[in-house]
Amino acid sequence: MTREKKILIGTIAVLIFIAVASVAAILMMYFGKSDHVYAEIYQDGKLIRTIDLSDPLVEETFTVSGEEGAYNKIQVKDGGISVIEANCPDLLCMHMGEIRTNSLPITCLPNKLVIQIKAGSLSEEKQPDVFTY
Repeated sequence: MTREKKILIGTIAVLIFIAVASVAAILMMYFGKSDHVYAEIYQDGKLIRTIDLSDPLVEETFTVSGEEGAYNKIQVKDGGISVIEANCPDLLCMHMGEIRTNSLPITCLPNKLVIQIKAGSLSEEKQPDVFTY
């Protein structure tokens, strides 16, 4: 077998592996979803509120207040959650937009706020995401 054929076979094998892995990831994203989705809101590392996002008809707007007059106005609408108003200097939390999946949390570092999406039952025992030494 010539060198060119070996390179061609290797390239084809890598492309097939990438295609299969991509299809598997997409199937896991769509079929591995839980029917129950909720948002956890943390301030200064402490869980302050859990909101059920499973019902797309639930609409709510509330404010989370912090130190020295800091605040974030949070909106729950159509199964998603977003920060619609804040008094932090960079307003990145507002520009992150609405989230519905756990791919990326909303964070406001100046106001020490983190909003994470979780899937599963609220009554399930919480398992650690990562073990460290």
